[in-house]
Amino acid sequence: MRHRLGIGLIALIFLLAMPVFAQTNTGIISGRITDPTGAVVPNAQITVTQTETNVDAVSETNTDGLFRVPSLITGPYRVTVTASGFKKQVRDGLTLRIGENLNVEMKLEVGSVSESVEVTSALPLLETQTSSTGQVMQGEYFYKLPNYQHWSKGVLYYTPQVSHSNAVWPGSLGSWYINGGNASQTAQYEDGIVATSMDGGTSLNNIEVAIEEVKVLTSAMPAEYGHATAGALIFVKKGGTNVLHGEGGYLFKNTSMMHRRFFQRTTLQQDNPNNKTLFQMPDFVVSGPVYIPKVYNGKNKTFFQVSGSWHVDSSSNSGSYTTPTAAMLGGDFSAYSNQLYDPASTSGTYADRNLSRSIFPENKIPTNRFSSQWSKIVANKPFIEPQAGVGSVTNTGPSGNVVTSGTGNYFNLTEAFRVDHNFTDKMRMALSWSTGNQHQPRNNVNILYQPYDQYQTLQYTVQNHAALSFTYTISPTLISETKVGIYRRTGNYQPFKGTDYTFEMAKTVPNLPSNVYLNPIGFGMSQYTNGSSQLGVGTMSVNVNNSHQLNQDFTKVWGTHAFKFGYEWLWANYIQHDIANPRLSLSFGGTGGLQSNGASIPNTGGITLADIMLGYVYSYSYSQQGASNLPEDSNHSFYFQDDWRLRPNLTLNIGVRYSNQTPAHSKFPGQMSVGSLDVPDNYYVNGSVPGVLTCPNGKCVGAWTQPKGFLWNRDNNNFRPRFGLAWSVNQDTVVRAGFSMVAADWSLWNTQSEIGGGSFYNQSVSNSANVYTPLFNINAGVPAFVMPTPNAAGQIPTSASSPSARPTITVVPANYHNPYTLNWNVSLQRAIKKDYLVEVASGQLQLAVAPLRNRH
Repeated sequence: MRHRLGIGLIALIFLLAMPVFAQTNTGIISGRITDPTGAVVPNAQITVTQTETNVDAVSETNTDGLFRVPSLITGPYRVTVTASGFKKQVRDGLTLRIGENLNVEMKLEVGSVSESVEVTSALPLLETQTSSTGQVMQGEYFYKLPNYQHWSKGVLYYTPQVSHSNAVWPGSLGSWYINGGNASQTAQYEDGIVATSMDGGTSLNNIEVAIEEVKVLTSAMPAEYGHATAGALIFVKKGGTNVLHGEGGYLFKNTSMMHRRFFQRTTLQQDNPNNKTLFQMPDFVVSGPVYIPKVYNGKNKTFFQVSGSWHVDSSSNSGSYTTPTAAMLGGDFSAYSNQLYDPASTSGTYADRNLSRSIFPENKIPTNRFSSQWSKIVANKPFIEPQAGVGSVTNTGPSGNVVTSGTGNYFNLTEAFRVDHNFTDKMRMALSWSTGNQHQPRNNVNILYQPYDQYQTLQYTVQNHAALSFTYTISPTLISETKVGIYRRTGNYQPFKGTDYTFEMAKTVPNLPSNVYLNPIGFGMSQYTNGSSQLGVGTMSVNVNNSHQLNQDFTKVWGTHAFKFGYEWLWANYIQHDIANPRLSLSFGGTGGLQSNGASIPNTGGITLADIMLGYVYSYSYSQQGASNLPEDSNHSFYFQDDWRLRPNLTLNIGVRYSNQTPAHSKFPGQMSVGSLDVPDNYYVNGSVPGVLTCPNGKCVGAWTQPKGFLWNRDNNNFRPRFGLAWSVNQDTVVRAGFSMVAADWSLWNTQSEIGGGSFYNQSVSNSANVYTPLFNINAGVPAFVMPTPNAAGQIPTSASSPSARPTITVVPANYHNPYTLNWNVSLQRAIKKDYLVEVASGQLQLAVAPLRNRH
């Protein structure tokens, strides 16, 4: 970061500001009480009532006539003020939105407290106690918008300062960019708890019909916010009221409702009668008071909400697929111009310049030359039969000789609930939970034998999220807020229909141990959607991402200041573990012609199916999963913020956040990898290589290492300031501005390269350079897996087979500092009529990072 920014930033402290938000899932009602002369009224009793639940929160004004009631759920409110010598005054018709600091100014009239003055009116459109800018949308309104699907993250389509790339999927944050920041700089919160792993991938899918409000933060954020450096999405579930309420919908689309696209000549069914589509998305929400007959009546005290959304999408689109002909399966490739050569006939040497191979006469492979593996594969009749008169012929085989419809499915099944309980008018609690299951099964078009069908292994992405919060009013000027929660995402691969075919392809290799898994074998024929160009299923695996969060906040109102200070602990871990068995990869080949100097003869070979039939192996590799590295992270943060009401129409916001994050490490020491420029290279163990590499003093450095502790030193200097102001020029005009410096979290570090630990033990075997004879025929079996020998440091050396294949190492500076962003914004808002305003805004986001160094 350029240091010359510092002087300029200090000069802008009182010109730039940040938004003043309440807790991520609640709002604040605050204000100032005066008498008819304009003098402040201290010790006035304040009762804030949520009119749909009749739940009260009590407070009183301080010596400056100010009051502040935080941690209020969104919705309609009434404020009642009583003070000795004044008439009771009631202000009704107020609506509190998510994250809002709603300013309520009330002037009392002299009289008896038994007399009352009631005012029913909404406050002005513009918030005068917050410098925030962003997008707030009521759940009811958002749900009724004519969006194609009820995806709550689709609110980003309607938010200024948000851009997206092509083919955005609203189920993920991966293609959304707030103020130019990438997806990993955006956070999602559900009921105040982080609901994404902060990697820009899949984030929690909530139920749109059950959302009370959604807020998108696009400007600089206050000190209580960390982790999200560019912006955030905040979702709040609907809470129950004293009235039982239900709502739901059913989005539906089928084939007959699909019109042709603008430039298409035919509809989906006209294109192919087998094409079809079916989209369904039913959802519902039910809420109300908790009532158990003769046991418990929760009216005015305990409320519930349950909801569900089930997105089911199935489509079948016609496309071209390629499958072997009966002649090809019998070894007859005479219909194709590429001449096949016999790998077993390879003679001569590169050094003598007399290399040669014999052709297969008439481009036919005798059936007695079929490998035992191919015979077992073809005996199961795995391929769909070609269609007569369909497709074309290339020099290596048919193309598109099957035209049919492939079916793909998508399931996103989500359920949630929320419970709110009010112990007293000073203590309340909220508990919410969500779970969702996403998976996309496909029906393979061209592979008929399920044990060889890659789609028989399916990834299930399951997300669970829970949030528990307590708010306790210790005194009218001191409030405690506590939140705990968890977000858990799993992306495990499992058998789709309950039968595990993991080792079926391995059974085709002679004498292969039963515990060895064979990676799928590609047969080299192009396929359309929902088709496969390989034989064999994927492996089972475990992929789990957890984050746990604890927040403890205190708000203290003192004079014209509202101090908020607190602590946050965010602990995350990551587990990725593939199948533990040895994995074998095979590379077949050799049916191309050889010139005497080893160069290939043009337009020969290149028919992958023939390579597999003959079974001549030119390279193979084993990989063995080691112990999971289990990266984990513990992030402690302390923050302080002062919302200083300098004048009735001017609020300054000054804050600072300090964070201390553990550098990259594993739960088990010594299982994470990082490059070192001080340790001898574990590939070039003999020093310089003439014509390839020259090392200083003949010593090559740049090894992968596995430190027993952190991969770099702890960064203890993460004090990040926040400044802001909100100036109400008049009732219809507000100037807002902000500046924040936000530390970016390090991602969970799971790089392993090739030195073991949570990575793989690799053994790769291939011919030496300029050797063209096969290693062996698959009929003889494959040599057993040989575990690489650790070096003197106990690490597994690289398995690169040549200098050019040596992996790149990543070198991290010992004093690697947290990246951070500088975010500043200025805006002018002008209300022009009810529900309409004009805003002119300017902002900038700048990211500063400590560089990593790569070395080949």
